[in-house]
Amino acid sequence: MRQLFYIFLIILLSLAAYSNTFSSDFVWDDRRFIVENLQIRSLANVPHFFFNTVDGLYRPLRTSLYAANYSLWGLNPFGYHLNSLLWHSLSAVMVYLVLSQLAANKFVPAAAASIFAVHPIHYERVTFITGGFDLLGIFLLLLSFYLYVLFSRGRNYFCFAASALSFVLALFASEEALVLPLLILLYEFVYGNKLNKKMLMRLAPFIVIVAVFVLFRFFVIGLGARAAEYPAGSFIATALTMPKVFLYYLYLVFVPHPLALYRQVETVANAFNLILLLSIAVFAAILVFAVKHRRQNKLLAFSAGWFLITLLPFSNILPLQTLMADRYLYLPSMAASAVAAFFIFKVRKQMLAAALAAVVVLLFIFVSADKNTEWKDDIALWESAAKRSSDSAVFSNLGFAYEQGGRLDDAEAALSKAISLNPSDEKAHYNLGIVYMRLQDYNRAADSFLAAVDIKEDYARAYDALGLVYYFVAGQKPGSREILWENAELSFAKAIEADPNYYKSYSDFGILRAQQGSFQEAEQLFKKSLQLNPWNHEAFFNLGILYGAAGYTDLAEQNFLMAAGLQPDNALYRSKIRQ
Repeated sequence: MRQLFYIFLIILLSLAAYSNTFSSDFVWDDRRFIVENLQIRSLANVPHFFFNTVDGLYRPLRTSLYAANYSLWGLNPFGYHLNSLLWHSLSAVMVYLVLSQLAANKFVPAAAASIFAVHPIHYERVTFITGGFDLLGIFLLLLSFYLYVLFSRGRNYFCFAASALSFVLALFASEEALVLPLLILLYEFVYGNKLNKKMLMRLAPFIVIVAVFVLFRFFVIGLGARAAEYPAGSFIATALTMPKVFLYYLYLVFVPHPLALYRQVETVANAFNLILLLSIAVFAAILVFAVKHRRQNKLLAFSAGWFLITLLPFSNILPLQTLMADRYLYLPSMAASAVAAFFIFKVRKQMLAAALAAVVVLLFIFVSADKNTEWKDDIALWESAAKRSSDSAVFSNLGFAYEQGGRLDDAEAALSKAISLNPSDEKAHYNLGIVYMRLQDYNRAADSFLAAVDIKEDYARAYDALGLVYYFVAGQKPGSREILWENAELSFAKAIEADPNYYKSYSDFGILRAQQGSFQEAEQLFKKSLQLNPWNHEAFFNLGILYGAAGYTDLAEQNFLMAAGLQPDNALYRSKIRQ
């Protein structure tokens, strides 16, 4: 009965900390992975996910969960935030169940899980919709570990089989699960009698699963590291910098302030750097203490190992896209929560200890709820990030958010700053070009798109937008129409060559062909666009215009109805429908 009460309390605390996320919109990468991801709009594509990557990631179970959520909620962000909160709550419950097996003090697991449930360092994983889907893999990892612990204590082979199955599923949801064999080894080292042949035989199936998964991922999927280059410029510079990053991580899991979406880390140039030496000394001392006192202070020793092992996927042994990110601390924060609870309940008076734990939990709820408000929409998110960062990507994203919100002057200022910080930021050049297009400053728009493709030769969107610039200018300069149409045609062709699956290029190219009088080719281009994206309302509308001009009124009406059905608030689409 007490266990059920604690589980209910943990879920309630999770809701208290993150319930104000339900009104937040899709932000940042949500658009790429969910809103603009056409593959998730059909559950029939689920088998396809297991043999393909998405933006350099192989997480097919996570992508399948995207599809399941889309089938339930469409593009209603409420349902996706509910998904994040569900997996976070379940993960917090798993923290409680795991620590119930490991902690000697009966109050420590509930206190630790409560702290974990409301910890502000989780804001990016829980409030950020895309990050919330990663929690599926973390839940499965915790479940697998918990089942292994039950097996090791009760020798129940059903638990062992279920643990192995959960591990397989976890690997297909998140690469973080790769560390499970090391976590099992840590558990056996701290809580077992000794590392013997029998224990290694129990560990062997998990090692085999890792080996098979890595070989499948590398040879069948063809995926290695996500980034081509190390974030500090080289392996050596990155390796010298990561101990400093780990030391900052250690601070943040205990004192989650300041929290930041983008962290700028000064790289370490040589091995005699003071911060590097301090970092190594701190972690060496922690490890020596953990090994020396693992029998007297098992939970502390286990927590020290858990923190370091669960950070390994983010250690940049294989290059990632960033040196440091708050979201990487989700699973390591379980160790900090356990340590905090352990010391809180060292207080002799249990009522006082419970009061101290309650103060920490309430403080964390307040900080988490306040941090969540920054994720209400893209403008709020990037305005907040821009106050703490001078990274060009932050201002590029802020400029894009302003442009989407119709604040074109603010967008121009933000994107210009992004380019001044990093002239090689092709996305900033592209987004600035879009702003100039909306301002009908076509010369500067063309310059921006040309700058983008100079930096990235296969930038399909920039070529497509450049083609539209030529098309629009041709309408203003009839005397130069032929040469401008020729340039537009060349740009659309380059966009399609760069990305044959970018549906918008076909639709835009179709508009040009229709203007040139090539009815059949325009029709085929619009249909190709719809083949790639059956939800492309612009292509349906353009087909309606094309059929109407050719006198096919019934076909025109059908396509106008399709366009209006996809965009019911579009007055132009509705105006074309016969009453």
